[in-house]
Amino acid sequence: MTLCGTHWHTYLGDMSTKIQVRRICAYCGREFTAQKTTTKYCGHPCASRAYKARVRAEKIQVSNLETQEIRNSQLDKLKAKEYLSVPEFCELVGISRWSAYRIMERGELIPGKAGKRTVIRRGDIDKFLFQAAKDVMSDAEAAAQAPRELELKDCYSIQQITALYGIKESTVRSLVFTHKIPRIKNKRI
Repeated sequence: MTLCGTHWHTYLGDMSTKIQVRRICAYCGREFTAQKTTTKYCGHPCASRAYKARVRAEKIQVSNLETQEIRNSQLDKLKAKEYLSVPEFCELVGISRWSAYRIMERGELIPGKAGKRTVIRRGDIDKFLFQAAKDVMSDAEAAAQAPRELELKDCYSIQQITALYGIKESTVRSLVFTHKIPRIKNKRI
């Protein structure tokens, strides 16, 4: 079948208007009848709101990327420094100031003084982090080994611990739970 130019346009025009497809609006979720198979939204208001939401999401993503780049450049500057202050060390490692001071009190990291400021040598931080990673690996290796069977003679009762250390029974139970201390139940009645 052959059609001339004017009839061909009329034929296509009639065909496109007769299509009715049931769709669900990508913005509001309501069902609607579409004239085209590519229609995503039930009307202009939903299309406009979806466009504004996309633009807003893109702006937020660009802003987050800029923030991340600034943060990474600051971390790069910290990594390049030979000596770090305690707040800089905390930012670099991602811990609180109190955690940093506890690490120093335990002697795991030895700080120096520059006047009244406490400073930490970058090499010492690297050694500390390497040792911490090594400890985690050894803990993982220990956990991979077969669990040792506990015997009653090797264990303390909760009453013995409370008497020995002068702490409450609830504190002992909390510590056992928090630190995953192995335990056995006494089967005696």
